[in-house]
Amino acid sequence: MKNIFLIFLFCSTSYTTFAGNGYEAADSVFVSSLEATPNYINKDESLNYSVYSLKHKKDWVLIMTRGYDVSVYIVDHKTEETVPASNFFKYGIEQLMLNGKVGKKNKSKKIADLNVSDYYELKGKSKKVLKNLLLIELDEIDKKKK
Repeated sequence: MKNIFLIFLFCSTSYTTFAGNGYEAADSVFVSSLEATPNYINKDESLNYSVYSLKHKKDWVLIMTRGYDVSVYIVDHKTEETVPASNFFKYGIEQLMLNGKVGKKNKSKKIADLNVSDYYELKGKSKKVLKNLLLIELDEIDKKKK
């Protein structure tokens, strides 16, 4: 039952979004339909971007948007190192933020070198999906380091 939700989540949209320019179009759909408010906004003229922070236990996921360009990073809770995530993880996070149950916590936190006034946490089955996504992604990151 748990895995059915994960499979449904990834199969609910077209596989073609991973191919070439289709994924960039998926980013623009994600940014335009994201209802959450950014946790950090850099208004410097040369680097105008917004950051959405998502917490799962001790792990942090940073979603950075600049226009319609979306980048996803994972913050290692041991070293405070920021690592770029794979397209698979990015797609999963986008689907969770759009379709999952997202709750906002009004607590200020320091994540790597960013001070955010609030952050997001997933609830229910979305939390379990994020846990599994992080397990897969962190395992791949550890393999790349070795």
